[in-house]
Amino acid sequence: MTRAAVEEGFERFVEDAVRATYEEFSVVNALRGGNRPPGVTERLLKRNELLERRVVRPELDDYRDRVLAEFHAALDAVESEEPFEAHRDRILAHDAYALAMRSDLSDDRSEEIRDALLARQRRLVEDVEPLLDSDEDDFWNALADVFTVDRALRFVDERFEFTEPMARYPDAFRLAVTIDPGELLGGVGGLLAGGLPEMRVEFTDEARRAMRRAETRVREETTREVRRRL
Repeated sequence: MTRAAVEEGFERFVEDAVRATYEEFSVVNALRGGNRPPGVTERLLKRNELLERRVVRPELDDYRDRVLAEFHAALDAVESEEPFEAHRDRILAHDAYALAMRSDLSDDRSEEIRDALLARQRRLVEDVEPLLDSDEDDFWNALADVFTVDRALRFVDERFEFTEPMARYPDAFRLAVTIDPGELLGGVGGLLAGGLPEMRVEFTDEARRAMRRAETRVREETTREVRRRL
């Protein structure tokens, strides 16, 4: 099986996860709480569709791109004659969790988490590596060629765990985005908010909730697909 076919199959799963996260994510939950100028949050919430399109969607697209870039880099590492660890910096440079680590973590804590993130990525690519040796060109045919149904189901259960780092290190990450209220509100609302400073909105808890629900959905959908195809 070609590497391109493996990457295409993985990309499809990532797209499903991002789609499900987008559907589960609540702008209302993300904006509530914190220090907000009076009335601004209420006006922003009335434009939640705009917020979803111009804030949430780009953040999730960026997450998707990082996941795919990291997977490509990890595949390069597995196929290389160098030790996997030699590719550490390049792999973690794309890791969404590594990039979202809190800046106030100790050096030892940060290094521990980076080690765990690298090991997580290594397990993933080592699990899909046998697909590259299959003579089948189609992803699902290659999966059936290499894995038994039980092995494929175990792979889905063990590797479709997008929120595992958050569960393992619940206080280690901070997800946030800066928004300009005046730009987002537009019209009269924008004029009223135009003099306000940019707002830093942290959405770590909401991302954790949405991703956990999305993870469950994608795992269930993929499990059904595995049983149907294998």
